[in-house]
Amino acid sequence: MTKPLTLDKLEHALSSIEKEGAAMSNDIVKKFISNFHKRTFAFFSERENQIVDFLCQGATYKMIAEKLFVTPSAVNFHIQNIYLKLDVNSKSEALTKLERLQNQLEEY
Repeated sequence: MTKPLTLDKLEHALSSIEKEGAAMSNDIVKKFISNFHKRTFAFFSERENQIVDFLCQGATYKMIAEKLFVTPSAVNFHIQNIYLKLDVNSKSEALTKLERLQNQLEEY
């Protein structure tokens, strides 16, 4: 269960436990499922793939740095490498190309 905990959430969780043996809120289910939909590209390093995933979610460089416990300049360094590997010059170009690559992977 996640905060804030309301009476409705608590009652729903207790009911779920009684009927199904477990309780999981929708936001937890979404996070769990999103872990299976992460984009992974072989030509990126593990860290670059993490950054690509955050970029695709709309995170800023600062947000990415906080989530990965690195400095914004470290994120910028990795993003420059990502741009070089994708042969693009901007975030919007990168996102467009990543989406196209992901669609190609899904076709196979």
